[in-house]
Parts: sequence; structure tokens; C-alpha cells
Amino acid sequence: MNDQSLLNLFKNWKFLEEAIILNCQQITNAGIASALLERQTLRSLSFTSYFESDNCSKLFALVKHFPSLTVIRMNTCVGGMGENNVENSNSSMNFVVNPQFKSLHLPYNSWLRDESLIKLDTIFPNLQLLDLRDCNKISEKGICQVLRGCSNIRHLNLGRCSRVKLHRSNEL
Repeated sequence: MNDQSLLNLFKNWKFLEEAIILNCQQITNAGIASALLERQTLRSLSFTSYFESDNCSKLFALVKHFPSLTVIRMNTCVGGMGENNVENSNSSMNFVVNPQFKSLHLPYNSWLRDESLIKLDTIFPNLQLLDLRDCNKISEKGICQVLRGCSNIRHLNLGRCSRVKLHRSNEL
């Protein structure tokens, strides 16, 4: 699948509410944005093994420009957000609060760090599910920050997060 096929798919499926993009290395950020403009009623968007860089900025841009999204899944996305890019991303994105956004799945993302989690409570005040399985660069500090700000979280998956000490979870 490439950008043009994705665009055609989104144009022709009038009642499309969920899109799952698996291992489509020929789809670019521009292709995804064009397709989403055709189907602004989309509620759920999933990426698996997505390789274009700057994934954290892409995530926040999706939330900003497509407020109908209530679920985003970004599994095993390569590239993304290092500590040096956090400030640039934060200042350039003009974060927008999305109160209807409920579910964020970010498992197996090597790019995800505490610094990337800090804005979640500001952007997703009603977040109910956060999946961070196998995100080995996050720590208790980042998790605590999110849980303080996102008081509606009912499902938190920290499986195999090696830097999060579960024996101290009562401090969360």
C-alpha cells in the first residue's frame, strides 16, 4: 500500500471509523494527513511498524487536527523523539486539548521517553487507557507525572517496562 491507495481507500469508504496500517513502509506522514482530510470522522487510527521519523510530533499533530479521533495505536514505530527534540516539538505543535480522546496505545516504542509523556496530561485530560508495554526508556518519574494529571486512567499497561519498579507502584 502507498499514499495514493490509502487516499483512495479513505475517499471511497464513507462510513470508515477505524483504520489499521500494518507494515506499510511506503506510506508517508503526508499520505496519512491527506487520507485523514478525506475522512475526518475517523475515530480510531492504528500504526504498526511505521518507520517515518518524528513519531511523537506526528501523534500530537493527529490529535490537534483530527478531534474526532478517540483512539490512537502506534505499535513498534521506529524513529521518533529524542530528548533533544522535545522542546522543539513542544513549542512548534501549539498543543490542543482533546477532551474526547480516551485511549492511547504506544507499546514497543523505543523512541518513547519520560520527556515525551509529560504533555499527555495537558493534551488528554480524560485519557482512560494508556498502554506503554515494552517502552524501556520510560521510568517511574514519567508515569507518576501522567497519573497525576490524567486522573481518569483506569487501564495502565506497563508490562516489561524495565525501568519502572512495580514494587514501588503504591507511590504512583
